[in-house]
Amino acid sequence: MNTRSDSPHSFFTEDFFHQLFQQAHDGIFVTDRAGRYVEVNPRGCQLLGYTREELLRMTLQDVVRAEETITLPLSWEQLLGDKVIYRERYLRRKDGTLVPVEISAFALEGGYLVGLVRDASVQKATESQLKARLHQQAVVVELGQQALQGLPVQALLEQATRLISHTLQASWSLVLALLPDEQGLRFQAGVGWNHDDQDKRMAATPDTPAGYVLQTRQPLLVEDWRQDTRVPCPASWADHDVVSGISVVVEGRDRPFGVLGVYDNRPRTFHEEDVHFVQAIANVLAIALERKRVEEALQASEDRLQQVISQHPEGLVLSDQQGRMVYWNPAALTLHGYARWEDCARDLPAFEALYELSDLEGRVVPVEQWPLSRLFRGEAVQELELQVLHRQQQWKRIFRYGGGHFQDASGQPLYFLAITEVTRQRQAERALQRLNGELEQRVQDRTQALVHVNQQLASAHHALSASHAQLRQTTQLLQEAQRAAHLGNWEVTLVGQEERILYWSEEMSRLFGLPADPPPSLAAVAARVLPPYRSTFRKKLAQALRHGTAYHHTCRVKLPDGTQRYLESRGEPVPDPQGHTVKLRGFSQDITVRKQLEDQLKQANAQLEEKVAQRTAELVQRNQDLVRINQDLDNFLYMSSHDLRLPITNLEGLLAIRELLEEGMGPQRHWEAMMHQAIARLKTVIGHITEIVKVQRGLEKEVATVDLMEVIEGVQQDLATLIRTHQVRIEVALQVRQLRFIPTYLYSIVQNLVSNAIKYHHPERPAHVRISTHPEGTGVVLTVQDNGLGLSAAQQEKLFKMFQRLHTHVEGTGIGLYMIKRMLENYGGRIEVESQVEVGTTFRIFFQPSP
Repeated sequence: MNTRSDSPHSFFTEDFFHQLFQQAHDGIFVTDRAGRYVEVNPRGCQLLGYTREELLRMTLQDVVRAEETITLPLSWEQLLGDKVIYRERYLRRKDGTLVPVEISAFALEGGYLVGLVRDASVQKATESQLKARLHQQAVVVELGQQALQGLPVQALLEQATRLISHTLQASWSLVLALLPDEQGLRFQAGVGWNHDDQDKRMAATPDTPAGYVLQTRQPLLVEDWRQDTRVPCPASWADHDVVSGISVVVEGRDRPFGVLGVYDNRPRTFHEEDVHFVQAIANVLAIALERKRVEEALQASEDRLQQVISQHPEGLVLSDQQGRMVYWNPAALTLHGYARWEDCARDLPAFEALYELSDLEGRVVPVEQWPLSRLFRGEAVQELELQVLHRQQQWKRIFRYGGGHFQDASGQPLYFLAITEVTRQRQAERALQRLNGELEQRVQDRTQALVHVNQQLASAHHALSASHAQLRQTTQLLQEAQRAAHLGNWEVTLVGQEERILYWSEEMSRLFGLPADPPPSLAAVAARVLPPYRSTFRKKLAQALRHGTAYHHTCRVKLPDGTQRYLESRGEPVPDPQGHTVKLRGFSQDITVRKQLEDQLKQANAQLEEKVAQRTAELVQRNQDLVRINQDLDNFLYMSSHDLRLPITNLEGLLAIRELLEEGMGPQRHWEAMMHQAIARLKTVIGHITEIVKVQRGLEKEVATVDLMEVIEGVQQDLATLIRTHQVRIEVALQVRQLRFIPTYLYSIVQNLVSNAIKYHHPERPAHVRISTHPEGTGVVLTVQDNGLGLSAAQQEKLFKMFQRLHTHVEGTGIGLYMIKRMLENYGGRIEVESQVEVGTTFRIFFQPSP
């Protein structure tokens, strides 16, 4: 009998549904109306961690959270009519943990309830991460809006640390600002740190978290510092049990501002989105900090411009389009006879009653043709000279006008006039013209009268013609005084005991013949000032900086091309918020034309002879100096060429070998390394040449009082590695601690002698270096004694010569002792040596008293 059914649904047997029930990927739970489990598939058991037998003894309420039992039970009526009810719930597993699930429930005939339960853990985690990312983005937007609204930088930094700590649920956050020397960082803002932590400085070295990210320019992500070996956790952080964290760079335009970090006291797996969030906060801070820097630079530029305008010797007047005067600088007030701005705050027609303007021929100029009226009509006003009569004060002056217009911040036009008084120049010009006419007439009369005289009278006529040519040359020089005075501005500050130029305008560069970028040293500027003015130039400038007083000095300078000019300089102190003078801001004006006009009108011929004699003496002195310098540098140039020739020869040989290697004759890396060494040697020799030239020319700073003990301690710190390596014992016995000498020279002398004593120590006994001082007469003797290899008499004769190396087992250049000798001799001192082979060497340095 054949029992196979031909129905298309014959495979839906009870066995089929049983397998479907057992192999389903979702949990299937069947309960009765009372909520007791009557069946559950394997996936359901796995989901809750119970066995089937355990679940069949339980009810629905046993796996549902107590707070959800109110809403979980479904009324039977809700499930009638083939309805499927969907719920999201948390079920309690056997181990007590909760698992999020999605439940689809429906009723079966016979009073049973079927629940299809799906694990929603992954979906819930994804939703949670998405919400966290959206929240992070909202935090970045919020901080960016606060920055755009002008929140102060410090408040913005504190708000940023609070936001990242709260958003990432971390215990600590901070912003570390990179110090100007870029060697360390200081606490700027943070959450969770105490005052001691905030006062500490963190080194900007690669073995600190901040130094690591500053060097690599990459975020530092640490999940557990106890296992991470890249960068050790700082000791102060370890005291707080910091375990994990993120550190990123807060970038700047020219240099990083610092580091932003967030840290926790438990191991954490930070996601890539968390790093992006912290970096986004750092970018907002970087933009805000750069904006502050630009605003401060703009304000400083505006202050400097205002200072220049207020101190400018030329008058400056601003007017709006209606003719109302909106600004007069102090020079304009003085030129027009006013003491206060309030006295001239009126419109243009009101000035017609006070002043009469006329051209140089005396023709009256109507107000419609006044310079400002012409500017209103769009006409150009340049080098316009007019006579100005004050009707009440009865003075008449000649002014030169130039002007133009621009738009203010609101787009409204403003018109400006630059006013220079040229009364004295015009008077001098007329006087010279009259004098020139008289002299020309005299020459003509005398020439006609002496046509037929003898040879002696002819010679006299020739001399008179020469005088006439000289007078014409003088007249031409005086006419050049018609140009407006050139003006340059500058800023000078005090760094330690040294005056340093902060700002040097292009016009100052032209006046002194020194480049403006970077600003020149004050010593270079002083070198341009002629000797009679040089001491008062430095003295007055130093007094103004140290005492916060006004600066005024007139001097004469000489440029590299031999030209000389008179300069008048004025400056005012600029205080900080506490009232201490931080710098001097001022201007220098070329007053050569004015001086020439005054001096040449009195004694033109005598001045010319004096200039010739002075320039001749200067040329003779310069020749003598050049001869002395050339003789002194002959040996230096010979030895320098010798030391430079060797690295260059090495380079040529190595390049030739490299060409052979490129043809396949052998590996290249060894020879390339030798090339780099030769180049490094060449750079070292050039560096030493530069140092020698500086010493030869005396380019160092002025003599100062130096604490020798501080110098020795600094040298010991610099040579700490060498001292530890060779176990050197250094003994210091100072009867005289204070010396008057150039600080950098003294430091170089002590460092050279101590390092030589260590490098040339005796290999069979511990190295011992003794440093002592004692007074001798009016000077001081510094003694450096060692127990090293010692020197023979022949070696001692070569000891202080340039590029002399008496021991070849130690790397060196042979210029250290030569430079020490030159440093001392340049300032009246000397050095002596006593040495015995296998016993040791003693150097004695004699310092002469200096003012």
